[in-house]
Amino acid sequence: MGRAVVTSTLDSARTAFEQGRFGEARELYEAALEEERSAEALDGLGQALWFLCEIEMGIARREEAYAELRRAGDVARAAHIALWLVVEQATSLGNDVAASGWFKRAERLLDGSPLCPAHAELEVHRGQRCVDPAEAQRAARGLTELRN
Repeated sequence: MGRAVVTSTLDSARTAFEQGRFGEARELYEAALEEERSAEALDGLGQALWFLCEIEMGIARREEAYAELRRAGDVARAAHIALWLVVEQATSLGNDVAASGWFKRAERLLDGSPLCPAHAELEVHRGQRCVDPAEAQRAARGLTELRN
């Protein structure tokens, strides 16, 4: 399978996913991965698995996508996945320690990096994690400051 075929397979996988055909998307992402390991295929597969209620496998594939994105230097996309993993570790797996670890990874990644949507996601997560209302308010102000 050449690069053009892998690209076509990924395009078909994205379309299937967007149309809610998660089983088909899974098969297509897996086929793309057989030919070429990529963050896009790993991330798409992880999301498809999650929607197919294969939560742990979905999380594992998205963790692999995160690692690929880090290696490629794609801070914004890696941070976005890290923040998704915060929620999934806490809510789906009940692992608050792992959730905190993913939050810290996202925080370190975004520190000093160019402004991107993941910065806003980080501040929302920061506010949600606050027990103290004053601390939550500071996080909300941080979110407002990102806009300006």
